[in-house]
Amino acid sequence: MTGFLASVRSADEAMIAIQGGVDIIDLKEPEHGALGAVPFKVMREVVGKVNGERLISATVGDLPSEPLRVADMVRRVAETGVDFVKVGLFEPESEDIEDLLWSISRQASKGIIIVVFADKYPGDQIIEQVADAGLTGIMLDTADKSLGSLRDVMSDKQIAHFIARAKEYNLITGLAGSLRKNDIAPLMEFQPDYLGFRGALCGGNDRKTNLDENLLREIEVAIQTWEKQYGAVA
Repeated sequence: MTGFLASVRSADEAMIAIQGGVDIIDLKEPEHGALGAVPFKVMREVVGKVNGERLISATVGDLPSEPLRVADMVRRVAETGVDFVKVGLFEPESEDIEDLLWSISRQASKGIIIVVFADKYPGDQIIEQVADAGLTGIMLDTADKSLGSLRDVMSDKQIAHFIARAKEYNLITGLAGSLRKNDIAPLMEFQPDYLGFRGALCGGNDRKTNLDENLLREIEVAIQTWEKQYGAVA
């Protein structure tokens, strides 16, 4: 079954997301980049208010692939009490990638999700590297939001291959990247563990504006409708 992830920037938005039927609350500040981090104070506030009612993930921010720096941020984010820490690979060709993955794997008992970007995809070897480091999952996103949705940057065949390969290594899988309502049915076919949204949940499809509960419900209904119609035979 595919879950519904909504990126939020505050405790108030987290409560709106819960009312909108999300499965995972993802803490992220869109003003600060593709995976901009919210303040630690906000992370702790959201953890307290949600109180276990939903899973919570939080990003460490748009950081260069420097093992010691990223590992320290992973530790600090994990200490806020979130369930998953998300780390983006913004420099996939860096010689430090393997050192980075192993360094962060030692920093948290929480789940660690590695985010790779379709517009700078390093190749399938990253999936094996994430698994070898003992990390929890991997997701596909877009770094440059001006390029359109994930499906504008990468073909459905490539996305399906990514999910299938990650599942071979028993990694949690996720898809995001300016996803729209009409992306749901095609992507659900590939059975990712979750689909992530921000812009489609905001007025004017602008990820930097506030969440709209009606738009949240539309996405939630679209995911649930597909599951009811096709999930049992997918």
